[in-house]
Amino acid sequence: MDNDTFKIYKTPLIQKTPTTIHFDQIQFKCNLFFEPIIKITTLKTLPVSNGNVSNSFQFTLNSDQRQLLSKSSQIDGHPIYQIRFFCSKLDHSLNNLLVEFPPVCEIRLNGNTISAATLRVLKNKPGTVNPPDITIMTRKKDTNRVELVHGSISQSYIAGIFICKKDKKMSKTLLYNHKHF
Repeated sequence: MDNDTFKIYKTPLIQKTPTTIHFDQIQFKCNLFFEPIIKITTLKTLPVSNGNVSNSFQFTLNSDQRQLLSKSSQIDGHPIYQIRFFCSKLDHSLNNLLVEFPPVCEIRLNGNTISAATLRVLKNKPGTVNPPDITIMTRKKDTNRVELVHGSISQSYIAGIFICKKDKKMSKTLLYNHKHF
């Protein structure tokens, strides 16, 4: 009788092999105002979860990065470079990832909080939120501690922090339009 019995496996006998993601190949979609140029943290995946999860990032700016961030535009006097927090749903595409944060989340940086309201996209329109500018909250010489805290998510995300360069042409256009209207 024992020879006729069989086992029921809870996991499939044929399993998909995990896809390898090369984080160096991942590119976020740029907008008209800025472009990510230097990755200052490792990119981290935010796996599917059924409860509140905190993902930690740490970085310390080196002297070259601090010098870069201190450069100002001759047009409007504003900084040319900014530190921005990027996040996107992780899918099969590695290029032009749209900026999108988990539906319920907040970013904490050195004791400051960026609320969920500023991280939301327009309804059903991924890519309509800008990655938050965290430059002003950043410690220039000490270690920066950043947390992305989110609720349940049904799809994986990827997140990281970049130094971005503002687009001079767009800044000029905005300044011109502001002065003449």
